[in-house]
Order: sequence, then C-alpha cells, then structure tokens
Amino acid sequence: MMNGSSNTGKPSSSTSNKLKMSREAIEARKYFYDKFLEIRGYRYGYSYQKDAAVFQWACNIWPLIWVKGFIDFYLHWRDDFVMKSGWSVGVFRVKVNEMTGLNVHKSVWVKNHEKQSKLQNPKQILRKLFSGKE
Repeated sequence: MMNGSSNTGKPSSSTSNKLKMSREAIEARKYFYDKFLEIRGYRYGYSYQKDAAVFQWACNIWPLIWVKGFIDFYLHWRDDFVMKSGWSVGVFRVKVNEMTGLNVHKSVWVKNHEKQSKLQNPKQILRKLFSGKE
C-alpha cells in the first residue's frame, strides 16, 4: 500500500476528507501516473492528496488537452531542476508556467492531438520549440 491508497490506485476509506476533483483533474492525474510509468519505467511514488490539488489547479486554468500536453512535455524535459526532482508533480506545478512561456500549449503536438487524438513524438516538440519553428 502506498500513501493511503490500495494496489488499484484508488484511495482507501481512510482518505475520506479528500479534495473534490473534477473529471478532468482525475483524468489528468491518471494520465500523469500512466505516462510516468511508460516513460520512466517505474511507478510514480505519489502523494495522492497533494497531486490531486495540483491537477485540479491545472484543470481549473487550462483545458485538459493542454494539461496532457504539458505532462508529456514535462516527462521528457531534460531541465536540470526537473531531472533532480525526479519529474515530481510538485515541480510540474512550478514549471508549468515556464512551459506556457515556451508555448508548449501552442505546439504541433497539441494541435495534432486536438484534431486526431494522436500523440506526436515529444522529441520533435522540443526541437520545434527550441528552433523557433512550428
């Protein structure tokens, strides 16, 4: 058992005072955990309540499709601070405004994902963003 949750990833009854999350925030949190496992090769050691607050915050500001784009970008980001944090949700919260400054939400990935729900290779996103071409 990890941080008050069962092996299924669902909160146990001992966490009944949880933050009320929107459907989008729940989906964003699950997306982060699933992508983390896929990309990093091990399960994320989550803090269910703190993570819930971060994803609810993000989904209150941006559409879910943007939040998913930020997650994909973040989990591939080779920023020293991000890497030293182990790609934590807390640092995701800190760095998301930097990602908006990099126009990640306007990237080809998000445009393609909105049209086709098909992911583009994040390495291509990084190349396009840092080369100034979209």
